[in-house]
Amino acid sequence: MVAAIRQIDPDRLIIVEGAHWASAKDLRDTLVVPPGDPNLIASFHMYAPMYFTHQGFSWMEPRYQTRGVTFPGPPAAPVTPVPAADAFPESHDWFARYNNEPAETNPGGPAAIIEQLEMAKAFADRTGLRIYLGEFGAGVNGDVASRARWIRTARTEAEKRGFGWGYWDFCRNFAAYANLVFFGSWIPEIKAALVE
Repeated sequence: MVAAIRQIDPDRLIIVEGAHWASAKDLRDTLVVPPGDPNLIASFHMYAPMYFTHQGFSWMEPRYQTRGVTFPGPPAAPVTPVPAADAFPESHDWFARYNNEPAETNPGGPAAIIEQLEMAKAFADRTGLRIYLGEFGAGVNGDVASRARWIRTARTEAEKRGFGWGYWDFCRNFAAYANLVFFGSWIPEIKAALVE
């Protein structure tokens, strides 16, 4: 595809992503790009940990329906996962660690975000391409203070690595604005997390 575009427009910026929902892991491990093209930008999406960012969305699998997950972990009081999460080994283990491990190693803490960003950085280091965090966001089912902490952590860690970024709001599921009819107003904590 890149070769076909280059025949028509050799200088156009092209954004490329890995497979599997444009994950950082697939960017690092599977995306192959033509070497020496300075006008390619690699993009990825980041929502780690998804038990926080995607909690309670009806369009997610049943194991993501546990609400009350805060960022960062551990929570002030243990969170009881929904039965579907407790029955799924990965989810069961995640919640056990989330409820008990200290912030430094907690799967619901900054290390989960940093791990994803470091995967993208490894790709950048290997290829020399610029990186764009094309999607990130914390869902509205999380409390606003936790959402703001997660967003600020993701944004600042991306910026430390020189990544451009774009906050994602799908059908207001990751809302940065409130009271949206024709005109909206910023959710103050979310705005501060994004721009201050």
